[in-house]
Amino acid sequence: MRRSALACFLFTAGFGVAAASAGTQPLDEVAAAAEREALRLAAVDVGTGARAVAKPPDPRLRLPRCQDTLTARSSTASPRGARLSIAVGCPTPAWQVYVAVTLHAPTRVVVAARPLAARSTVTSTDIITQERDLADLPAGFETDPAAVVGSTLLRPLAQGEPVERNQLQAPTLVERGQEVTLFWQSSGLRVSVRGEALTAAAAEDRIRVRNLSSGRDVEGIVRGQALVEVLP
Repeated sequence: MRRSALACFLFTAGFGVAAASAGTQPLDEVAAAAEREALRLAAVDVGTGARAVAKPPDPRLRLPRCQDTLTARSSTASPRGARLSIAVGCPTPAWQVYVAVTLHAPTRVVVAARPLAARSTVTSTDIITQERDLADLPAGFETDPAAVVGSTLLRPLAQGEPVERNQLQAPTLVERGQEVTLFWQSSGLRVSVRGEALTAAAAEDRIRVRNLSSGRDVEGIVRGQALVEVLP
């Protein structure tokens, strides 16, 4: 009995020494791994002034020191924007923690050149591009002026305010009652006929059109000004 107790004591003591020698994982290394992965996901070059800043993990966290290379991946399939959640883990011993990371990168965006009213149509003189920090931009900001011109604003914009895609209504390319060209393609052959739009629609919208040759109503996709591709 005494020998068994002694063996148990020696095993417990040995385990404690091994754990102490292994130590805990430095949390700054965990944060650095998350920052590297955030920069990789964003596909930004640090030479452009881009940087990733991780929120320091809770200092009370005690993780066993990783015996392998730390792994890091986004917690979402398609990360977007400046704020990411990065899962940092260790294969041996197995553990995983989530680290919040903010990306900072100079980004040229479309902003209002002057105060713009809701329901107004954006012209080329209404907007300019300016360089902003990615971390300060709203989700869905627009970088291409050509994608904004001709659109209708769904809400007013203050001077210097970034333009967001969800604030824009695409320009109408087909009006109700307008004559359009209906076309469909099959095996390399393209057939076109005249049609009459039954509703108004913007680019890439679905629309119902009356085939003026057959009198039948068909559904299609607006592919350009007064141009509709018939759906199969």
